[in-house]
Amino acid sequence: MIDLASENLALLKKLITEHLSECEIRVFGSRIHGTAKPYSDIDIAIKCDEPIDRHIMRALKEALQESTLPIRVDVLDWYGISEEFRGVIENGYEIL
Repeated sequence: MIDLASENLALLKKLITEHLSECEIRVFGSRIHGTAKPYSDIDIAIKCDEPIDRHIMRALKEALQESTLPIRVDVLDWYGISEEFRGVIENGYEIL
């Protein structure tokens, strides 16, 4: 279970899918392991069929920053992270 209010999860998913509609949104880190504090960020890895265009990623990050979400969103392109870090995510994530 993702530790974030349902309305915030819905807004997060909406913002991401407006920019990247055909990708898998993986939530990992403290928000799924039950160790998040109220001020903790949410860690997202987006896995598409190919690397995300940098202009789309920039627009997505701006939309997230300008949103009413009460927390910071750390969003990563699956293809921009190391194999080792992918393995860490693979060991514990939830699909948004």
